[in-house]
Amino acid sequence: MNKFLGKTTESIARFLGSWKAVVFHLLWFFLWLALGLSHNALTLLFSLDVILIGIFLLMAANRAEEERENREAHERAREMEEIRCNSEEAQLQTQILVELRRVNKELLEELTGIKQMVRKVHGAFNSAAKTK
Repeated sequence: MNKFLGKTTESIARFLGSWKAVVFHLLWFFLWLALGLSHNALTLLFSLDVILIGIFLLMAANRAEEERENREAHERAREMEEIRCNSEEAQLQTQILVELRRVNKELLEELTGIKQMVRKVHGAFNSAAKTK
């Protein structure tokens, strides 16, 4: 029901903000005066018309504000989720980087050990070759 009333209010406000509403009101006032009807009744109806127009426009503005706030809240929630995902991704990248550095260090140590063994073998080979 509330959704129906909100949509009805928006439709009325959309009409009131159009040239159709201007023409309707001008025709209404012209017809009233042309028919020579009571000026007091016209004043009363005009006052009620203005009051209702003001209420409808305020209700439409309130509804638009609520929708804007809902969109902003949804956008903030989406951004926070994106930040959380980015944070988790950054943590995973940091863990991978730390692990890569550890593996790199181990490989360098092994490579240094292999180089030393190659030098020893090479030195021993040269020594054996010189003694012959």
